Amino acid sequence: MPTTPPTTAAPANPLLEIRFQIPFDQIRAEHIEPAVQEILRQSRESQKALAESTGPRTFANTLMALEDMTEKLNYAMQVAGHLESVTTYPELRAAYNAVQPEVSEYYTGIVLDAGLWRVVQEFAATPEAAQLTGTKKRLLTKTLDAFRRQGAELDPAGKRLLSEIDVELTVLTTKFGENVLDSTNAFELLITDESKLAGLPSTATTRPAKVRNLKILKAGGSPCKRPVTRR
Repeated sequence: MPTTPPTTAAPANPLLEIRFQIPFDQIRAEHIEPAVQEILRQSRESQKALAESTGPRTFANTLMALEDMTEKLNYAMQVAGHLESVTTYPELRAAYNAVQPEVSEYYTGIVLDAGLWRVVQEFAATPEAAQLTGTKKRLLTKTLDAFRRQGAELDPAGKRLLSEIDVELTVLTTKFGENVLDSTNAFELLITDESKLAGLPSTATTRPAKVRNLKILKAGGSPCKRPVTRR
């Protein structure tokens, strides 16, 4: 008798799983903080394991392990950041801002981790690393450069200061982006002469949209608000 294969239910939190088709319609503000906290926990465990690892170094167990370590966090933060930039609302913005400092501190800590810097250098000294070509060689070069340029060789005091600066810069950059978004959404152009709309397709002045408002002031009347698309 044939059996029905088991089905794998999607996680309750859509940010916990990387999907090719991103379920934007399922993601809510309340998903962001718990998802990021869980992913950070997993990433820290992977980081600790890699930083403390010993034995022969290979491309797979060094550079690919380093890439895999942040893949889910990159995905979650990029999706959340995209939603914040195109369809923000107070709860979403608050949740996104709440995780930014800790995530920034985590990313900064990767290149300041002496154990990770050790394993990357160990791999760079192997015969396999010397024979790399193409994109693999480029990845090794960029990784070494990133560690050096972002403070891997600083003393402990310098690393602490750099981490504090990076967190503050992340907060300020996020706030700047929010101010730009709010200003863009608040922009309105008051048109008193409909002839100035010549050349626009009819859909641009009649179709509802969510961004950038155009107001046409009718003679002797109140403004007639017609949303138009951003671009």
